[in-house]
Amino acid sequence: MRATDAHAASGCTGSLIEKQTATRNAQAIFELQVYYNSSTGMNCAVALHRGVTYGKAYPTQVYIIACVETSPSNQCRTRTLVADPPSADVSKYGNWSYLAGPVSVYGRGRCIHAEADMRYDALGPHLATAGAATHCG
Repeated sequence: MRATDAHAASGCTGSLIEKQTATRNAQAIFELQVYYNSSTGMNCAVALHRGVTYGKAYPTQVYIIACVETSPSNQCRTRTLVADPPSADVSKYGNWSYLAGPVSVYGRGRCIHAEADMRYDALGPHLATAGAATHCG
């Protein structure tokens, strides 16, 4: 799959600004991608199944927060939160086979924070953007 195909498959527009990948036995199984569209000011996050999890249903969630903070910080006070599915209760995670999301917030002039979870094994995985309030501007 070409990079442009992967970008289109995510459902997000704009530029990829961060990617976090979880592995098991040196193989990618789960990925958090975060995008910023400078034309619209929207930030977008998507959680993608990779490798052995691709095409197999696992409880999965992704969320993105537009923070109150306008510069990088070790905290992100929630201004706007969008999640897929919209519940923090793991029993209500979507049983997705390919991806969770995309989820988007207006982030121009603000910091954002994104996280993704998959119940693949006892360790998760859990992925998050580097820093609580990051990708500011």
